Amino acid sequence: MTTKSLSLFSIFAIVIAIVGILHSAGLVWDLYGLYDWYDTVLHFGGGLTAGVFALAVWRHFGVEVKGGHLKIIRSLVHLTWVLGVVSIISIVWELHEYGLDQIMLGVGGQLRQLSTADTMGDFVLDLLGGFVAYAVFRNGRV
Repeated sequence: MTTKSLSLFSIFAIVIAIVGILHSAGLVWDLYGLYDWYDTVLHFGGGLTAGVFALAVWRHFGVEVKGGHLKIIRSLVHLTWVLGVVSIISIVWELHEYGLDQIMLGVGGQLRQLSTADTMGDFVLDLLGGFVAYAVFRNGRV
């Protein structure tokens, strides 16, 4: 394990702790219901978290794109990995929200899946957070 991967895993631990605390606070004090923007911030943060995780895994396993003599090709493969991981985590999260709505319909009075447009907006914010993670942390340092 390299110093860079430890650094990225440390950043991941910090970011996931912050997002987890904000999410928990949102559930406990109904911040999702009180502030329309709260879900937006948390989805961006979730994408950022997933992006840092994807970068840390990439760095930890020393993935190297062979045969790509052009830097742009290597960068696109790296970005595709990050956004792919973010997409998978985002899909699983949205399925989780959908399942909660189906199981707890009417309990607590708040739906997590407001509409298809809301779900698509969540995906876009997750991907934007993942892209920011890639742009800021792709070299393994801040």
